[in-house]
Amino acid sequence: MIPLILFTRQSMLGHNSPLKFINDNEDGRLQNLEYYEILDSQPENQFDVISEIAAGIFECSFATITFVGKENLLFKSNYGDLSFDKKRENSLFELAIQSQHSISFENLQNQKPEFITLEPPFLKEIAFFASAPIISSNGYVLGSIAVMDKAAKNPTALQLKMLDKLAALVIDKLENRIAVRNILRLNDDRLNLLVHDLKNPVTTISLQSELLGRLPGTNDKISLVANKIHNQSKNIVDRLNHILSSGVRVNGSFKLRKTKLDLVDILKQVNQDLSSALKNKNQTLFIKNADSMEIYGDEQKLIEVFKNLIDNAIKFSPIDTKIEVYAYTVDNKIAVEIKDKGVGLSAEDLTKIFTKFAHIDSFPTHNENTNKLGLATAKMLIDMHHGLLSASSEGKNKGTTFYVELPVK
Repeated sequence: MIPLILFTRQSMLGHNSPLKFINDNEDGRLQNLEYYEILDSQPENQFDVISEIAAGIFECSFATITFVGKENLLFKSNYGDLSFDKKRENSLFELAIQSQHSISFENLQNQKPEFITLEPPFLKEIAFFASAPIISSNGYVLGSIAVMDKAAKNPTALQLKMLDKLAALVIDKLENRIAVRNILRLNDDRLNLLVHDLKNPVTTISLQSELLGRLPGTNDKISLVANKIHNQSKNIVDRLNHILSSGVRVNGSFKLRKTKLDLVDILKQVNQDLSSALKNKNQTLFIKNADSMEIYGDEQKLIEVFKNLIDNAIKFSPIDTKIEVYAYTVDNKIAVEIKDKGVGLSAEDLTKIFTKFAHIDSFPTHNENTNKLGLATAKMLIDMHHGLLSASSEGKNKGTTFYVELPVK
């Protein structure tokens, strides 16, 4: 995980030696950028409003929302007429992804740190710089929202706090957008699977009706009806094929990419992916009965299922609690139970938690962002695997258990 180093303004401005940036999981950070579909994308108008608000809070002439790629900076919004060097190395934006909270340089002209190399016109024009990190829900610092001005400034603690809030708003927008995109894709996949399943019986009807019309001794009336059934069935098959070919063109393939998997390895991968989120709340994930459990399924989709379910348990459980995952086989099926000691669910909430945008009477324990699509997405993916997903709870503040059942083949 990327170390989240908090720099005070005094320590940064008084730094006398080059600062070396160390990211123990830079690959994971870049994978998160790919997940949010923002690499190599153009600036977006929806972020311009946030940049303008940030500039207004600090009474600055310039603001930007920047994501830090492997080598270059990716500017999603640029308020004010100011050009930047897009190289990541040794930039202030590189520094911003090392901090857990907002940082500021009050007078760059007189107190520029030695480890920062600034390209003109930035160095000539900018005296004040402040930024707040954009942190993903699983703890990776992806970029920052920054404000700049030609005049030196002394920002208040409230202003820097508001910048942190705006950075959180940026990640909320990204989370909601990607969740909506994912569920729309899954809806398309489910439709395509349904169409694919319909093709076989309709094709059979078409073939049998054709044979019926050719049977010896068939009178003209029966032959006419059989021919109409054949033609209409063939038309339906042609339309279904058109829908399927459209789905393949858009998504590459609507089918699950099933391979032989070890479900325990998937659970361990999810544990690793969510390690930062667990650490932030001092929670522990226990995977019990962790023997090898082979199953045929789509690896990425199953990872998404369990990531959504366990991430939900993290968000709705208090600090210093544990989440238990039990995996076992029963009747040629694999069952997984995910138990938390969180806020729990009422009987009414249990009837609608797998519905998109469901309004339930439970809230994350630390005001974490929830787009109300994660459980609906998990349910759709389990359905595509011909499995079952359900939940139980003894009531408010008594925890929740999610139950997953998947066929071995």
